[in-house]
Amino acid sequence: MQTYSLCPLLGVFFSFASVVLLIFILIGNIRPVRVLQDIYFLKLTTEGLTSQIVPDLADLSSENVNKLKEVTQYTIGLWNFCYGNTQEITTCANTAGDYHFALVDIVYKILGVWTTVTSPGNLDSNNDKILSMSKSIIGLYVAAIALSFFTVVFGSLSLRRQRLFRMITALLSFLALVVTLAASAVATGLYLYIKQTVNDNQDSLFASLGRVAFGISWGAGLSALIAFIFTTVATCLLPERHAGFSSPKSEKQPFLISETSYQAPPLPTTISDPATVGLYQNNNYNSSPNDMFSNNNNYHSANDNQFVQPTHYNNHPGQV
Repeated sequence: MQTYSLCPLLGVFFSFASVVLLIFILIGNIRPVRVLQDIYFLKLTTEGLTSQIVPDLADLSSENVNKLKEVTQYTIGLWNFCYGNTQEITTCANTAGDYHFALVDIVYKILGVWTTVTSPGNLDSNNDKILSMSKSIIGLYVAAIALSFFTVVFGSLSLRRQRLFRMITALLSFLALVVTLAASAVATGLYLYIKQTVNDNQDSLFASLGRVAFGISWGAGLSALIAFIFTTVATCLLPERHAGFSSPKSEKQPFLISETSYQAPPLPTTISDPATVGLYQNNNYNSSPNDMFSNNNNYHSANDNQFVQPTHYNNHPGQV
């Protein structure tokens, strides 16, 4: 495959790969199924929420206390959190567009009642900032999917080597790259901060980042970068489609030329030229060649394109 076709095609392929990876980020951790439950940003493990986290644990019923102690791991995604025991994730909370990490919300959704929860460090004081950043992450991922999708659309149109579509594709791929990297960077920064705060201020909880989710997120950014490189090369360096790249069209025959069209006979070099004497010599006249068309016996056939020998001529020595 030629370079001017390969580069735009590779740009479309890597943009499509970025779309697929970003979709997995959006649907990760929304259901306790094998593939989706592994796509989370943060994981909390504990032997059970103790009095360090829930100070009024003694005021709860034994049923609620046992429920909290049975939960030993929590996974945090874009839209919700899931929880379960040591072996597996069993339950996921309902998704919400304004979801953000907060221990008090986790405990409330597990128990169904509000209770006092002590968040590690200064997470409570920064709750509004965490909420704003969580919403920003969702918006950035959605925008990255949209930009990557339109990059695929216009990139497919640019395969016909039209420069306008290539320029639009390059611009969209650049925007998709910037937004995808921004989403990955903001998500990494936010959950690194939560992880460090939890581990530094809480002995009964241990936080860790979700390697699968961040691997997919940064993988989408890498795909967007490769797509941008190929679309830029296709726009700036490869030739635009023009007549030189198309197969030449067959020339049409002139309208007035055909096999049956009249062709004037050659002029004689001498009056005794045996090749042409029959054209201009007859019993009636010895005139100029232009007068030959007035004689019915002297003509050049226009139907079969063959010379017709005259039937009347004067025999002279040396002449046929």
